[in-house]
Amino acid sequence: MRRFYNDKDVIQNTFRHTLIMMIIYELASSLSVMIDGIILAQFLGKYAIAAHGLTTPYVNMVKVVGGFFAAGTQITCTALIGKSQLKESNSVFSLSAMILGIISILLCALLFIFSDFFAAILGGAKDQVNLLPRTSDYLRRLALGLPFHFGTTFLIPIVVINGEKKRVNVATYVMMAVNTAGDLVNVLLIHGGMLGMGITTSIGYLFSFAILLLHFRKKTGIQFTVKGLNPGFMKEVASAGFLPSFTRIWSLIRSYVINMIYVMLVSVTALAANSLLQSNIKVVFICIATAIGQTVLMMTGFLYSEHDKSGLIRMFMAVLSICLGPCVLVSILVIIFARPIVMVFGAERDLIDLTVQALRIFIIGLPIIGIKMFYIYYFQGFKNRQLSFISSIVGEFLYISLASLILVKLFGTTGLWVAYPLSEFLYLVTVFIIAWTKYRHCPHNLEEFLFLTPDFDVSEEDKLDIILHSGDEVTGISETAYDFCMEHQFPKRESSIVALTVEEMTRNVFEHGANDGKIHYVDLKIISRSDKAVLRIRDNCRMFNPNERAELVDETDVMKNVGLRMIFRLTSKTSYINILNLNNLVIEIRRP
Repeated sequence: MRRFYNDKDVIQNTFRHTLIMMIIYELASSLSVMIDGIILAQFLGKYAIAAHGLTTPYVNMVKVVGGFFAAGTQITCTALIGKSQLKESNSVFSLSAMILGIISILLCALLFIFSDFFAAILGGAKDQVNLLPRTSDYLRRLALGLPFHFGTTFLIPIVVINGEKKRVNVATYVMMAVNTAGDLVNVLLIHGGMLGMGITTSIGYLFSFAILLLHFRKKTGIQFTVKGLNPGFMKEVASAGFLPSFTRIWSLIRSYVINMIYVMLVSVTALAANSLLQSNIKVVFICIATAIGQTVLMMTGFLYSEHDKSGLIRMFMAVLSICLGPCVLVSILVIIFARPIVMVFGAERDLIDLTVQALRIFIIGLPIIGIKMFYIYYFQGFKNRQLSFISSIVGEFLYISLASLILVKLFGTTGLWVAYPLSEFLYLVTVFIIAWTKYRHCPHNLEEFLFLTPDFDVSEEDKLDIILHSGDEVTGISETAYDFCMEHQFPKRESSIVALTVEEMTRNVFEHGANDGKIHYVDLKIISRSDKAVLRIRDNCRMFNPNERAELVDETDVMKNVGLRMIFRLTSKTSYINILNLNNLVIEIRRP
């Protein structure tokens, strides 16, 4: 395979832009949680903080159920879009939304009615005077916003796939603002305690859901419909959604088990310190790793459906550069400024000291967590059940639970903090061992660390990867395409058609789609098969469907779009999709 690209390309550019958007969403959501923690510490005390921490399994429950439909729909839709089946993706989205809506209402009623029971199970029964009523009050009011929490979780990836990333940011900012203002009104004016804290969180999700829902006024991309629904696709949604939910189930069990370890083996102060770390401080700094996982899940589906090995490799390289760069820098800064960060919460001195120690030890594992999140969501993206199961069990439950239980007996509370980075390191060792076992030798290239099968893509000699950065490169690349086809025994006519198609389509992109002053790339891939040449042209310019443009005939200017019409007459088959603001055009030219 011949490669004509550097580190600046469509995949890495799209990954970074999508990642930034997801970080903004995760960060805003995390800041909202952190603000809750600050207000709890300042006004409601350590029992309120501890009660807030005991409800962590509730958040994981939302991720399990909502994530089942969100990830399953997202993976299935991106795979269908990659095959140019937009109507089928609309059916998948619509049916999933209807089913999730019914489930969310039932769970809302169940949680609201039996909040005392669930609060006791979560650990509130240890202190029926201080912990149990606070935990129950918080759960009951969170239940009111459960359908909107589910709805927000479900809609965000769909809105991003449809290309309206700014709306996600707006929804997030509004949710944070409403939640913060409501919390302050609650503690300063109403004095509603944990009841009021739960209500303001629910109202915040209501506003966020409403803003995301307005996106579907536009009739582009994936849309809600009641026509032509095909329940047959729900099996694929269930299959794709099961893997992420399996991971989150173990996360839910992990949070419950660790809470029980704290409840039984350490003090309420240590439990509150862990709550401040896990439910408040940690979520702000972990947003990079979480955003990496979400972005990988969005991109893996269509890259895998296109058998785009080079795209997957470049995505992995982007993840490594982020984990070994920004994540390491964040870890160093947090270690240095841990005490000022914790003191923002204004808690008691002994609680601050414990939390500072916990934060400094925990943050050491941040770069590794980013890589772990890549693998967990990557395995889910291409539906590898075996690797997903192993990742979920060891990465989200087994290592951290065993390490916590063993180290707390050996080193006390400090051992609990050490268990976090140690478990992340053990996960990476496990991935390395799995790769070694699979290939029966020490893995030595990125392809082996991506667990790609030998037949995943065509042979290296039968494909040509090119990335264009400007229209000045078009002529030279079209000549390269012609030579490539001739080397693979294509007749001169078909080789000329390939070269003409490359020149016309890529020049058209730079002339009409890349004139907005931003940096753009065109990712060109040519594959030689026994019966045809396949061209995949991908760019990050403004949305442009050449199939629709070629059908427009201007009677006053018959030469308008004539180049596109000529190309489509000469080629055998064309298909176009737009996903994550990427134009993807696939053209087939058959051998005679």
